[in-house]
Amino acid sequence: MRLRQTRSRNPLTARSNGKSYKQVVTEYVKWTVANDGAKGCNGLSQPVSPIVFLASVNGKGKYSFSCSFPAGSKILMLGGFNMCWTDSKTTLADLPKQCSPSSLAAVTRARATIDGVPINIRQYLVTSSVVKASLPKGNTFGIKEPSTSFLVTGWFPLLRPLAPGKHTLRGIIDVKNYGTIDVTYRIMITE
Repeated sequence: MRLRQTRSRNPLTARSNGKSYKQVVTEYVKWTVANDGAKGCNGLSQPVSPIVFLASVNGKGKYSFSCSFPAGSKILMLGGFNMCWTDSKTTLADLPKQCSPSSLAAVTRARATIDGVPINIRQYLVTSSVVKASLPKGNTFGIKEPSTSFLVTGWFPLLRPLAPGKHTLRGIIDVKNYGTIDVTYRIMITE
């Protein structure tokens, strides 16, 4: 099977629909916050774009989600990331250092597959722009301040449209002194 993965000499400057990777990942952060730490994929409002987002998980463990997207969707896959935010101890000036690429140093292994075929996710390292947000009380992030700013650094492969039918996307991240995060997305691409 031939993968139709977004490839570029420099994936950080690759464009999708006239946007840079940084802009696409920043849209992902806004979407995640708007969906209060979205998990899975179905039942969540997706952006009006051919780019669709796979939501993250909170915490180590094994997760499995079933998703359905229309043909032509470009899937932003998560390959591990660090999400940072402002609170009573962290200021806006602290975010770039706290969420720098070196913040991923504890990741000892990061791998992903599409239908069992490995992809090199480490070539898709991106840091988002700062996203300001208002959060509801009792939000899944556990943030008490009603207004905060988010920044994300991580690996985000953007996949070209997959052929109609069933596909399996899997990401496994091992984090030193924490454990393993193993996420499987069973994707149905509809015509």
